[in-house]
Amino acid sequence: MPTDAFAQGKLAFQNNHPMSACDYPVGSSLRQDWMSGWTQARNAAPHGAETKGGHSPVADKAMAAKTPIGPGAVAADVSGPSR
Repeated sequence: MPTDAFAQGKLAFQNNHPMSACDYPVGSSLRQDWMSGWTQARNAAPHGAETKGGHSPVADKAMAAKTPIGPGAVAADVSGPSR
């Protein structure tokens, strides 16, 4: 496995891993490099490859924008209407 985050991102796309598979911390330079590699590989792929293996640019951006629930986060109440 390459140790360069950019190369890892490219390899991830080539092996049908979604953008959301990046394990680097949100906001880190390594995550930026990984995302750049993944995006470059997607842009270099033949037309239509962006949907290969379930890749969807819109869904990948939405997944990448999500932040994990951590300490102090407020979860939504999904229990239904109160009686």
